[in-house]
Amino acid sequence: MNSAHDKDIDPPNFEASRKRIEPKRAEKVHLFLAEEEPARLAAIVESSDDAIISKTLEGTITSWNKGAKRIYGYSAEEAIGRPISMLVPPEHPDEVPEILEKIRRGEKVEHYKTVRVTKDGRRLDISLTVSPIKDAEGNVVGGSAIARDITEREEAERRLREAETLYRTLVEQIPAITYIQEPLESNNPKAVTYMSPQYETILGYPAESEVIDENHWLRTLHPEDRERVLAEEIRTDETGEPFEVEYRVIAQDGRAVWLRDQARLVRDQEEGRPLYWLGVQFDITEQKGIEEELSQSEQLHRAVVEQAAEGIFLVDVDTKRILEANTAYQNLLGYTPEEIMRLTLYDIVPYSREDMDCYVERVLKQRSYVSGERRYRRRDGSLVDVEVSANVVSYSGREAMCIVVRDITERKRAKEALREVEKAERLRMARDLHDGVLQDLSYSAAAMQLTKLNAEGTGLEEELQKQINAIQGAVQGLRAAVNDLRLEEERDRPFPELIESLVQRNRAMARGYEIGLEMKEGLPRTSLGNTGTEVLRVIQEALTNVRRHSGARSVRVMLRPEEDGLVIEISDDGRGFEPETTPGVGLKSMRERAAALGSKLEVRSEVGQGTRVSLRVPISQRG
Repeated sequence: MNSAHDKDIDPPNFEASRKRIEPKRAEKVHLFLAEEEPARLAAIVESSDDAIISKTLEGTITSWNKGAKRIYGYSAEEAIGRPISMLVPPEHPDEVPEILEKIRRGEKVEHYKTVRVTKDGRRLDISLTVSPIKDAEGNVVGGSAIARDITEREEAERRLREAETLYRTLVEQIPAITYIQEPLESNNPKAVTYMSPQYETILGYPAESEVIDENHWLRTLHPEDRERVLAEEIRTDETGEPFEVEYRVIAQDGRAVWLRDQARLVRDQEEGRPLYWLGVQFDITEQKGIEEELSQSEQLHRAVVEQAAEGIFLVDVDTKRILEANTAYQNLLGYTPEEIMRLTLYDIVPYSREDMDCYVERVLKQRSYVSGERRYRRRDGSLVDVEVSANVVSYSGREAMCIVVRDITERKRAKEALREVEKAERLRMARDLHDGVLQDLSYSAAAMQLTKLNAEGTGLEEELQKQINAIQGAVQGLRAAVNDLRLEEERDRPFPELIESLVQRNRAMARGYEIGLEMKEGLPRTSLGNTGTEVLRVIQEALTNVRRHSGARSVRVMLRPEEDGLVIEISDDGRGFEPETTPGVGLKSMRERAAALGSKLEVRSEVGQGTRVSLRVPISQRG
């Protein structure tokens, strides 16, 4: 609906009103900002951690914020009005005048590193920026300095420089090539960024060769090793695993140099991002040469061992398991290579586990041990006579026994056949001596006794008696020889029976004295073989000396067991002899036999008190 009133009034002009109001609002904003700006700037200055200081062109401090107090230790009251030079160490007297001169010229001093002194005398490393302060007409009226304490940063940088110097010195002193290489994910993958000087020392190329030329390493890599090395490089690049390869590089002078290359991928500790490969290359050419020589030596050794007629095998000292065995040993026992590697020493030696453990202990103690003749069990259960020796050797970083066995079956047969021949010959000689020579001598002695009776009064009795005595001495000597021959014949009899038989024969030859025999409990009841025969000969020699030289009325033979052996004593109550007396043939013979047995022989005698012969005989252990 329209009315007169509506027609008379025009609508309001808002645009004109806005233009009239806006200048006033802008003026108010400007006035507000002008009033607030100093306060805002003052708040920023006061809250800054850096020292913000104003000074006159003469260097007098005119403003001092909280940052300045924190850094230098002076309060605003203590600092304002004093010269800025109070913060400068004595050794820098020209520093402030030079800075003030630049300010007067309107120049700005930026990021100037210097030293300042605090209230308590500490020295700080400072990064300083000084700007000129100008008035409304543009005239320089003072200077504003912003100082930042960089002491900790400088110390960290100093330590970093020292660490880098130390690292570089260390790297360049070790006898190996050190290098740094970019990771596969970098902008310049696989590029070498550092190569130590040893690169030139070891290979003859300048260290920069690898840094400048990325393909230098590929060109120097030995053709026969290239495929293997590159495959490992690709694999470790993909997995990030350590790179450890031995390969050859062609040096500048054409030599093939063996390197052991070991590299680790260094990652960022926080994000795990690959940073670089850090590698070390060792010259192992000499080591490889030694390994080659050892390999050739080992091949030669194995060839000798395999071609040896003796059986040779290695045994683990802890488990007694066979570690290796040559063909001769396998053939000796009848096992295949696979079968023999499953056996232990207990399986092939027919003695108790306790005996074999003692044997191993003796080998370990003596390091080299000859156990003489023994028997080994074949695969079919039969036994073979062998001669055994053992040594302790190093095998794969631990101790093992190297045992050499020689089949002595044929030698044993030949020896046994020879023994039979010798035995028959001894029996024949003993029989001939006993039945022929001894009977003839006995007959001659009896005939000469009759002649002596018929020659009484002729003056020949004394001479005839001398001849009779000589013949009787010869008879005793021959009987002793017959006894000695019989010892070999009886060697396989039990040892106590041999002792009794020997003493009984000597009793038959005794004239004017008695021989007693005492054998203690615990003596071996079996044959002692060659050892027993030699012991009997020593006893026989002692009894012969008693018969010929002692003039004794009583002789005692005593045997008793002792740990690992026997003790034999032959004592008499005869005339004895001085200790300094030169030993005769009989005593020398006893000493020689005792030495051969590894026994200890003692002879004690005193004039008028008789003689005692003592023999300590070790009984060999099996093994």
